[in-house]
Amino acid sequence: TMVAAVDPRATALKLAGQGDVEGWARRLHGLKSKQSELRAALRLTEKEGQRSRKVEEGDAPEDSGPGDLRLKLRQGLSIDLDEAEAAGDETLAMLSAGIAYASAAGADPLVSRLYTQTLLHAPERAFATRLPPIHTVVVDYSSVYGTDSVAVDTLVMTEELGARLSWEDHQQFLGRLRRDGKAIYLSMRTLRLASLGAATESVARVRARVGAILEEALAQGGEGAAADVKAAVKEAMAVGVDE
Repeated sequence: TMVAAVDPRATALKLAGQGDVEGWARRLHGLKSKQSELRAALRLTEKEGQRSRKVEEGDAPEDSGPGDLRLKLRQGLSIDLDEAEAAGDETLAMLSAGIAYASAAGADPLVSRLYTQTLLHAPERAFATRLPPIHTVVVDYSSVYGTDSVAVDTLVMTEELGARLSWEDHQQFLGRLRRDGKAIYLSMRTLRLASLGAATESVARVRARVGAILEEALAQGGEGAAADVKAAVKEAMAVGVDE
């Protein structure tokens, strides 16, 4: 799934569950515990390696080495401890949910690597019955043009970005989708813009037009208009244009 948003990192963190304060804290705590266990295992491996060097070469036990000690974020996704420490807890929590992002402002090296790997190396039908390690990528406007992946089967356009794009931009974004996929728009307003190219009016212009209609309706009612009708019109005039 590819999600288009104004702020990809913030959106990715929300999708990963950052809004659930207690659940997010538990996830961060769990990741920190795993890293602590991994560091302890790494220190033990180093000590065993030092002892083995004191033994004759023929009697030295096999040393798995620190390279085999990796932090497992989710099924099919494990990373080096150095990468984990450089990325930070929130980034690790996001990746553990199977979500990565790309942004014109840049991203953590680990996130960029996994994002690129997801787009370039995932076979088109490899995950027909199960989710891949990274199953959702969040992008900004810079990725609307040029991003291509056989793995993308669902596009989601957020309202915050979709309302700012031209018809041509939307067509380019829809072009990221391969066959048998689907595109999801979160409002009829943005869907109309993407499909018909209908320019949306500014809030001020819509408010003025609606206000003029209501003023005319109130004036036509005159003195003989029922009180409840006048009240309904006045109430409508007070409602925000977005509503």
